[in-house]
Amino acid sequence: MDELEFVLNKIIEIDNKVIDLQNRTEETIKEKKSFLDDEIKNLDEKLINNSNTELEAEVQKKIADAEKMANSISTDAKEKCQSIQNKYLAVKDVLKKQIFNEIIEIS
Repeated sequence: MDELEFVLNKIIEIDNKVIDLQNRTEETIKEKKSFLDDEIKNLDEKLINNSNTELEAEVQKKIADAEKMANSISTDAKEKCQSIQNKYLAVKDVLKKQIFNEIIEIS
């Protein structure tokens, strides 16, 4: 009977160790899963922040490019306006005389 009891006790001991190992393994898996979930959450937040930062930088660049283009267009328009005005001033007196002469001839 002692031998049978010894074997049964060993089986129970092994079974208890297996149960303990299974419980510790499940706990370790839960801890690792929790850790990895936190890491994934942090990485997602970093990705979102980086994406937002990159998008913001891209938007700022596009705004700067648009402002540069607007300034260029404005400068070109001012230069063309000044050129037209200078040409008008150059022929203004001649045009006045021609118009005056035409009015007098019609009368």
